[in-house]
Amino acid sequence: MTRYLNPFREILAIAVISTALCVMVYNQAKIIAPLAKHNLETFISFNQEVRFGYAETDIGLLDLEKDWRPRILSLLAGSLATRPAFLTDNPATHYPRLIGLYSAVWLGLTFFLLLLTFGREALFPILGTFAAVAFAYMPGMADRIYPWDLPSLFFFTLFVCLLHRQRLNWFLLVLPLAVLFKETAVVLTLAYLFRAGTGTKRLLYFAAAAALAFFAKLSADLLTDSLGRFTLDTGFLKTNVRYLIRGTFPYPEWYPGLTGFSHPLFLNAGLLLAFFLYPFRSHPLGMLRVIVLCYVAGMFFYGIIFEYRIWIDITPLLLYPLMPAGKGNPAAEKT
Repeated sequence: MTRYLNPFREILAIAVISTALCVMVYNQAKIIAPLAKHNLETFISFNQEVRFGYAETDIGLLDLEKDWRPRILSLLAGSLATRPAFLTDNPATHYPRLIGLYSAVWLGLTFFLLLLTFGREALFPILGTFAAVAFAYMPGMADRIYPWDLPSLFFFTLFVCLLHRQRLNWFLLVLPLAVLFKETAVVLTLAYLFRAGTGTKRLLYFAAAAALAFFAKLSADLLTDSLGRFTLDTGFLKTNVRYLIRGTFPYPEWYPGLTGFSHPLFLNAGLLLAFFLYPFRSHPLGMLRVIVLCYVAGMFFYGIIFEYRIWIDITPLLLYPLMPAGKGNPAAEKT
């Protein structure tokens, strides 16, 4: 009997820890939610028909309307989560709590996926995921929180869980949904170039994945009148490289809390650097390196690299090589 109780107690203990971590993120999200104007706007955009607009800057064109509006499912989910605030006399006091609850629920679903997949070994990825999220949502570290941050993390975690279970083909069913939450999920289509089988089979799976992702993104762009954003602008690249080397940003008033301790080397609580330092040897882990490299390149061209929440979604990819399951499990060698 004890033989069966011990694993159950371990999993129960991990579940208790996971719940406590979700409560901590709830409190962090509740604190930073009111600190930036766009935080609330993204969460109520369907309720209030918010238009995000654009701005010409030294960095390049910041067309937030075309960048954010196609993330239809994230904006819809965020608006549904905050809608109860409109039923109160003072919505402003309730928005932060609802945004905190929204964040905690998505993080809890992510932890549940990890627990379901890795069982008694789930504690490490759960703690690692929490470290990355807590670092990104730390007050003073850009103070941004948007409705697509943690849903995207959930789908990237699902990808890693299916990779571990050798069920990566099932991810094709949810790939369009992931893209409609946040288009960065498109990078996961590269995984199908590395699957087992002949070159023709790999290309067919990759073509299917790319077609599903492209169809979802194109549909969202057409629906929200957001076509025309695919231009290669070196403004972000130059700004990001300069910040990486010098720690300076053209508009310090945008992120007044930035200090030397917020250097990009600390991205995802150091997981990004650790990922590239890890000595890759197995086939699936090499595949993850290609995906992460492409993701990083995209962020340098289209993101502000020290806005740490943009890196949250690749956390499971960065953690997997460091897990016992990723390093030594023969099942992980087959995709």
